[in-house]
Amino acid sequence: MTVMFWEYYGKMLKYRIVLAVVLASVAVIVGRLVLQELVVPNFGMTVKQWLYTYYLLVAASIAAGAVVAACWLKYGLGYCNTLAHKYLLAFACGAAVILVVNTVLAAVLLPPVLEGGLISICFVTLSGLLYYYLDAVLFALPPLRGFVPKAKVLLGRLYGNFAAAKLQELRELEQSFFSDYLLLVPPDVATKGAFKWDALYTVEWNGAQYTALYPLKPLISKYLAVNELAKYVSFESVNNTGYDGLQVVLSIPYADERFAPKLVTKMFTTGKVKIMQKAPVAAIWPDFVLQGLRRWNRYYFYYESAEKTQFHQFYLRPYWPGEASTLREIYIGQEHCEVTRGREYPRIVTCMIDMDEPMNCGFLLTEEPKAVNVGHYQKGTFSVDFGTVNTTVYFASDTETARPWQLGSRVKLLWKGDNAQVKLRQNFISPLASSELEAWILSSFHIYNENLQKQEDDLFKDGNVFYVHGFDDLGSLQNVLAELKWQHENTVYRQGFLNQLCAQCMAGAAALGITDISWRYSYPKAFAREEWVRYGEVWQKVIGLLGTLSGPQEELQINCTVDKDFVVPESIALAAYCDKTGIEPLGSGSICMDIGGGSTDIVFWYGKDPNITWQDSLRFAGHHILRDYLLYGHNCLLLKELCRSELLLKQVEELHRLACITVRNNTKQQLNAFTIRLDALLKYGADELMGNLAVAGGTSLQLRHFISSVTFGLSGLFFYCGLMFGKLCREGRYRHLHKFHSIYVGGNGSRLLDLAAGGSFGSDTNLYKLLAQIFRDGVQAGAGSERFKELLDAMDLKIIRIVKSSAPKEEIATGLFCEMAAELGLKFAAADAAEPLQPFDSETDAGAGANEHAVFMEFLENYNELAEKFLQQKLHFRNQTSLVKIEEAAAGHLKAGKPAFIAALYAALNDLSRDADGTWKSWVYFDGREADGGK
Repeated sequence: MTVMFWEYYGKMLKYRIVLAVVLASVAVIVGRLVLQELVVPNFGMTVKQWLYTYYLLVAASIAAGAVVAACWLKYGLGYCNTLAHKYLLAFACGAAVILVVNTVLAAVLLPPVLEGGLISICFVTLSGLLYYYLDAVLFALPPLRGFVPKAKVLLGRLYGNFAAAKLQELRELEQSFFSDYLLLVPPDVATKGAFKWDALYTVEWNGAQYTALYPLKPLISKYLAVNELAKYVSFESVNNTGYDGLQVVLSIPYADERFAPKLVTKMFTTGKVKIMQKAPVAAIWPDFVLQGLRRWNRYYFYYESAEKTQFHQFYLRPYWPGEASTLREIYIGQEHCEVTRGREYPRIVTCMIDMDEPMNCGFLLTEEPKAVNVGHYQKGTFSVDFGTVNTTVYFASDTETARPWQLGSRVKLLWKGDNAQVKLRQNFISPLASSELEAWILSSFHIYNENLQKQEDDLFKDGNVFYVHGFDDLGSLQNVLAELKWQHENTVYRQGFLNQLCAQCMAGAAALGITDISWRYSYPKAFAREEWVRYGEVWQKVIGLLGTLSGPQEELQINCTVDKDFVVPESIALAAYCDKTGIEPLGSGSICMDIGGGSTDIVFWYGKDPNITWQDSLRFAGHHILRDYLLYGHNCLLLKELCRSELLLKQVEELHRLACITVRNNTKQQLNAFTIRLDALLKYGADELMGNLAVAGGTSLQLRHFISSVTFGLSGLFFYCGLMFGKLCREGRYRHLHKFHSIYVGGNGSRLLDLAAGGSFGSDTNLYKLLAQIFRDGVQAGAGSERFKELLDAMDLKIIRIVKSSAPKEEIATGLFCEMAAELGLKFAAADAAEPLQPFDSETDAGAGANEHAVFMEFLENYNELAEKFLQQKLHFRNQTSLVKIEEAAAGHLKAGKPAFIAALYAALNDLSRDADGTWKSWVYFDGREADGGK
């Protein structure tokens, strides 16, 4: 406001100086010609001396008038017609102040006179009043001049006689309230918009009925209450020879009812009337305003045009007066979208047409947003499990316990053009209501094709969360990134995903009246230290951005902080969940295995006061076992045998197409598309696929090979756990453990147990028996034969209990609400700082690669014995090249960032996946058939 005042005041400063000089000159003339003859000074003072004092007081009076006039001008910059009576009162008060001040100054400071004293005081006082009056008439804002008596008459005569050009300028100012064009909207287009249509006008044009936008520029909102515009605007049809048009009459009322309203008209001829043929897509987020203890500070407006008329583009822009809004243009193929940011919920949306330059076509009024009254302080907590495949969020507050959090859109759809929901979901925020959304969020990000990394951090700067609510939402998957969790080099898109995710969570909490939010999150131990630091920095930036969404004053902000006690590894959150829910008592001696999409976190627990005795995080998980197999060759076509519906068959065919393109082009973009489509297929088609697996799995050689490969990968993980457990026992870590309790398997990858079991994993399945025995074989390989014999009885290893999660992927987000997660996290941090719990085949173990390769070959031998016994199959690498690759992988495990055993296991699975026709010959089934390419 101060900047605006000096800008406006400075434009007329030279004229104000001229006015002051003129009035001062008049005072000098009056003094010389009138007062010099009337005044008789007292106490022997000469008339000349008295006149000098009089001149100084006149100057002071004019200065006082100038100061009060400037104050009234600044007050008037915030003009609002609904508060007009206040400006009239302010003007009167200003005049009273000048009158009192100047009278007192003249009475006190003007030297006493024997005659003419009262006349002198009147001249001094009236000098300031006259300047104040003329300043208000000549230099004030146009609407404020209506408060000054006779201002209208005086201006007309003054400009008419001495400044005809200025009079024309004032008339043009009145015309500037009108838009450049008049936009008409057909009824079928208007019904798709959520605006205050009932306050607009129905007009007839060329024999058809249309709804006319307000044919005004939003500047009018400074002078008239926009909710009452219908009273001030009217339309008249004009049919003259040579042209037709619509005449708009604007009635500009003065606050002082003694003055008649000013009627201003504008004619919109045929060339100035435009018709919107199609509804665009427009939306605002969020859809509420906060009142009371908190305020929302950032609103985002999305717009996408639906048409081009004679190469001239219509577009909508929110009107945010008095602030610099931020515009983000988005170019996606041939589509052009915009995201605009402002500090207030937009009450006015302007319509523009892009001619040679932007031209105004009028504006619309939005419906009143939902008002949320925040009357008392309330704390909320979010836990975020940011996974490779999907992200899960839980929420708790002072009034409710932890529950899955549905993001909810909080999007107000202003204009529902064609495919509005699809476009908003792809490029902005999904407009689905909370009841239609899931707590399951695919960890994918749609990037815009223009890099704006140099701009300030903001929502929709680099892209938006890619929402998937079903197969129809997948589209072409162009410019969509997956596996964001592991993008350490370029963290922009990972941060963009978390920015929007947390902002939507915060908006939902704000709508519930939450005033303070704490955030908890987990991370995989597979992160190297520098990766963990970068991930923490990303979260700090996210919290910083959240701080800008509310306020802007600090006392009005929704306070967001990271609950550092609950920033823990995923394996700890999983273990805390198991302990609290009573699934597994950790103190008895347990292994928690969290198999995700990109990593597997393993923790060994033991002790009366449960503590970590060993942990590891492997870059080997569900995607490496399942996705990599289906990616190569034509392997994914085997899924067609599990499909009964046309919908799933089409999805598998599209998956096969992407697989062929990915292998041929070897691009990250195509791999992302394949990964996302596969994750969606396993999410939304799981019931049908698993339901048919039990029937088809036993008859199809292709499916049997697929299941065998998954079983082999899972067996490798169980053997590795047993191997590490055995080594720890050999080192004496479990001297007081009398019984090994169980292995808990959680995470998305735990569903692979059902797949490998042919439908449903349970203690009565052959797979259960195989995995239990393969774990024991791993313990024996790690502890040695003699020590293993002792452990077999001492820990009752004859019975191995395997527990599969009943709520995959929800355990970690839930576990972050368990107090044990913080307690174990502190223990882990202290222990890891003092003596990091590293895998045994670290860099200090020079012979780890060779030793672990030998262990892997032992595992392969044991696996074949057990697979033949329980599953009537075995694996035989007939190609010597395969064995060489496995040995090389074990030797180069440090470079791959994996333990040698896991590196060898990954190489073996990779070899089984790459060439279907060749690798099927590696499996032998003992039911009269051999997997030899389907023969």
